[in-house]
Amino acid sequence: SQRQLADTKAKLAAGAGRAAAARGHSQAYVASQLGGYGVLASVGAAPPRTPAESAQTVSDRAASQSTLIQIKGRRRVKARRVPLTWQSLNDGDSFVLDDAAALRVYVWHGAHANRMEAAKAVDLASRIRFKDRNGRAVVVTVESFGGPGDDGSGFWQALGYAGQPLPTEHDGRSDEQADAEPVAQLFVEFSSGSEPTASASVVERQLPVDKAIKRSDLHSSCSYLLCCPDLVYTWHGAKAQKSVRSAADSAALAAIQPQQPTGKGSKGSRTGKPQQPVRDIERLIEAAEPVLFQERFADWAALPIAVAPPTRAPTLSSRKLLPEFDIESLFRETQRPPEWLPDSGDGTVQTVWRIVDAEKVPIAKDEYGQFYSAESYVVLYRYSVGRRTEHVVYFWQGRDSSVNEKGTSAYQTVSVTDSISDGNTTQKRVVQGKEPQHFLLIFGGALVVHRGKRGGGSEVDGGGSSPLFDTALTRPNRLYVISRTPAGLRAIEVDCAWRALSSYFCFLLLRQSESAVLWCGNLCGDLACAAANLATQMFRQSFDIVSEGDIRLEENSDLWRSLGDRTNYCSVLAEQRPRLFKCSMATGAFNCDEILDFAQDDLADDDCFVLTAGDNVFCWQGSLSTVNEQKQTIAFCAQYVDRCGPPLSLSKAYVVCPGKEPVEWRGCFFGWHAAGNATDCPSLDSLTTVDAALNAQRRTFSVADLRARPATVEWARAETYLEDADFHTTFGMTKDAFASLNPWAKEKLKKKAGLF
Repeated sequence: SQRQLADTKAKLAAGAGRAAAARGHSQAYVASQLGGYGVLASVGAAPPRTPAESAQTVSDRAASQSTLIQIKGRRRVKARRVPLTWQSLNDGDSFVLDDAAALRVYVWHGAHANRMEAAKAVDLASRIRFKDRNGRAVVVTVESFGGPGDDGSGFWQALGYAGQPLPTEHDGRSDEQADAEPVAQLFVEFSSGSEPTASASVVERQLPVDKAIKRSDLHSSCSYLLCCPDLVYTWHGAKAQKSVRSAADSAALAAIQPQQPTGKGSKGSRTGKPQQPVRDIERLIEAAEPVLFQERFADWAALPIAVAPPTRAPTLSSRKLLPEFDIESLFRETQRPPEWLPDSGDGTVQTVWRIVDAEKVPIAKDEYGQFYSAESYVVLYRYSVGRRTEHVVYFWQGRDSSVNEKGTSAYQTVSVTDSISDGNTTQKRVVQGKEPQHFLLIFGGALVVHRGKRGGGSEVDGGGSSPLFDTALTRPNRLYVISRTPAGLRAIEVDCAWRALSSYFCFLLLRQSESAVLWCGNLCGDLACAAANLATQMFRQSFDIVSEGDIRLEENSDLWRSLGDRTNYCSVLAEQRPRLFKCSMATGAFNCDEILDFAQDDLADDDCFVLTAGDNVFCWQGSLSTVNEQKQTIAFCAQYVDRCGPPLSLSKAYVVCPGKEPVEWRGCFFGWHAAGNATDCPSLDSLTTVDAALNAQRRTFSVADLRARPATVEWARAETYLEDADFHTTFGMTKDAFASLNPWAKEKLKKKAGLF
C-alpha cells in the first residue's frame, strides 16, 4: 500500500503540469464554480498547507488513516467526514469512528439522535468493516449513558478526550435542513474528444447536483471531480485516458487551493488574507470505491449488512407478528433515560434575545418565559459549580419560525458564546414542544408559548405592560392548553374552538371584554390548582373555574360563545394514560417502541404509529410508509387489543391517515397544531376499523384477478393472496413447499405464472 500511495502522489504532481495545455481554463472554471475561494469552508481546524503539500494530500483507506463520520438527517440521512476530535461530537446525531490503527469501527449515538440516524450508523459501520477493512475490524457500540470516561472501548482515547464537557447539538443545522442540503457543490465530468488519440482535447461537462446523484452518472471511459463539503474526490474509470485523468487531478488541486484575493473588494475573505486549502483529495479508481464515497450516490447497489437475512414472511391473516418482536416487552417497566441537568435551575437567566432582521434584540425581564411560535430566541443562563462559573446558551426555535430566523439563532448562539470570557459554556438547541426539563427550571417551572410574533416595540423599554396584553387585543379571544411536566407547567396557544378541548388537560380562555375562564378536564387531576397559579402568575387576570360537565356550560351559553358552535371534543372517562407506539421495518424486521412524553412532531411520515386513548385504539399510517409496514402495524394493533382485553376491542380500533385525525386522536397531544384545513375532523363512524382492514387483508384473488394488479395487493408477495387450491394448480406445490425454495427459484416460478 505504501508503494501504491507513492505512485499516486507522483501521478498527481506530474499531472498538474501535463494537463495545463490540454485543459487551459479548467482551474479558473473550477474556482469560479466554487465561488472563488471560501465556499468549501473548513469543517475543522486544519493547519495551513502549501500547494506542494496539498498535492500530496491523497487518502488511501487501506493505509493507517482513521476517520470520524457524522450521520445526520431524518428523511435523507447523509454521512460526511468531520475533524477527528471529540469536539466534533454532538448529542443530536450519530457518529462512526473508523480507527485504522486498532482495527475497530466505533458507533456512538447522541442522546437525541433519531432512529434513522442510529440505523444508518450501524449499517455504515458494518459496511466499513467488511468493505474497507476486509472483515478484519471489530464493530464496537459505545454506550452514551454513564459518562464518556466510564467506557473502556478506546473510543474516547482515539478522539483525544480528556474529561471536558461534551458539545451539544449546536452546529446550526436541523435534521430537516440536512435533508435539503445537496450532497456535493460541484460534479464535473472529464472525457476525451471524438478522436481517441493521445493529443485529443479534454472535454469538461458540469453535471447537476441539485438532485440526487446516481451511480449511473459514472462511465468507465471518463474521469470525474466530485466536490463535497468534507472531501474532494477524483474518480477514474477503468478505460479513461491518461490526459483525462490528469485533467481531473489538476482540477482537484484547483478545488482545494483557493485563489488569492486580488483587491479590497474580493469575495470570500472579509479580512483580506488568503485562505488556506480546506479539503483533502481522495483519488479513486473504478471498482475500488470506499464506503464513504458510495454514500454520496442514491442508487449505489449495496445491501445493508446490518439487516438480518430474509426469513419466510408470515401470513398476515394469522394476526401474528414477525418472530423478532416480543409484544410483552411493551408491558414491562422501563427506566426513563436521564436528562441533562447541570443544576436545579437556581442560577440566573442573564439575557433573553429574540431574532429580528438577522440581529438579536433583548426583551424585558418581566417577559422571560414567554415565547412566540413564529420567532426564535437565544437565552443566556449562568450558574455556579462550587467556585467555578458555568454558562448555558440555549437557542429556542418556534414551530412557525422562518428558516432564516432559525439559522440566525444558531449563528447568534456562537456569537454569544465567543463573547463569554469566564467559565465553560454549553450550547443547546431547543425546539417548540420538546423543551427539556432544565429549560423549564431556569424560568421557574413556567413556560408560555403564544401564537404569531411578539407585538409592540422590539426594544426593552424598562417597564410597562407585557406585549401579551397588546397583542391579545388583536384577536378577541385566545385559548391556551396547560399541561404538567416533571419540571413545571407549560401553556401553549391553540385554536379557539370546541374541538381543541381535551379531558387530559386544563384550558384557559382569555376574553377581551369579559373575565377569563379556566376549564379543567375530567382527567387533569391536581393540575387544576397548578394551572390556576400559572394563570395568575403569567397572565395576570382574574378567572372563573369550570369543570368538564359543569351544568353552567349548559345554562349559560354566553360563557362559551367565544368558542363558536359547539362540536365534539376529546372527552374521555377512563383513567388511562395515552400511549404512543412507533412501528417501523427500517431494520428489515418489524419493531415497535413506545415514545415517552410524545408530541405531534414525533409523527414521522415514513412510519406508522399506534395510539391508545381511553377505550379507543388508533393506527396512524404515514403517507410515506410502506405497504408492508402498514399491514404489520394493523396486525400489531389487533394483537395489542387481544393482549389488553376489555374495554379495548377491534370494533373501537380505527385506521387514521395524516391530516384526517379525529378529535379523539388530537386531544391526546399537547398543543396539537392542525395544518391546512383545521376543521377537517372526521367522526369515528366514518373511519375504517382495524377489524375491517384485517378482513380486507384476508381477501383472496384468482390468478386472473392478481394479474390485473389490484391496489390492495402487496405485489412482492402476490402469491400469498391465492387460495390453496389455486396455488397448487399454479405452482404445482403447496405454500409451505414454495416458502422453502430459494429466492431465485421463487422468482422463476412467479415469472412463469405471470405474478412477478
